[in-house]
Amino acid sequence: MHVFAGLDTATSGRVSIGDTDITHLEDNALTLLRRRSLGFVFQAFNLVPTLSVLGNVTLPFELDGRKPSVAELAWVRLLLNRLGIGTLEARRPHELSGGQQQRVAIARALAMRPQLIFADEPTGNLDSRSSREVLGLLGDLTREFQQTVVLVTHDPVAASHADRVIFIADGRVVQDVAKSDAKTLSDIILSLEVAA
Repeated sequence: MHVFAGLDTATSGRVSIGDTDITHLEDNALTLLRRRSLGFVFQAFNLVPTLSVLGNVTLPFELDGRKPSVAELAWVRLLLNRLGIGTLEARRPHELSGGQQQRVAIARALAMRPQLIFADEPTGNLDSRSSREVLGLLGDLTREFQQTVVLVTHDPVAASHADRVIFIADGRVVQDVAKSDAKTLSDIILSLEVAA
């Protein structure tokens, strides 16, 4: 995922995001691409503890060297409301549950309206109910706003929310399947483990 997102450099081959080949992109151009066209949702949330919910979600604008416009701030507040945390915008991360913190992380990832969102084990620190809710909300919002999510997970239940599942073993693609239920995906994982 880090190579796909331009966080690490590929040692061979090419990496393209849309029509942009990022393999040898200069640091400044790669930073701008990540800042403006990519969103990230991490397992550990990566929220800034001293910022409020609203401050965490508007942080991408600050990192881009600007304040959000009135329209962008309205969009952020719409996201917070859609994610069920609109009334919590003044709270700090330590005042939120794990599920609420992950919703803040999702809102932050969607704030700049990126084309592509990378989600690295986004439900790894959540209980089953919160996991289902977060995956459902992420799926609903990205479908509604026509964004693509690359979800990295070892969890067949989380993977069952995807339209396409690509299995990677030892750095190589070993299987590519259409949307499947958790049992089917679990069976594939088991068969790949047995074959290894």
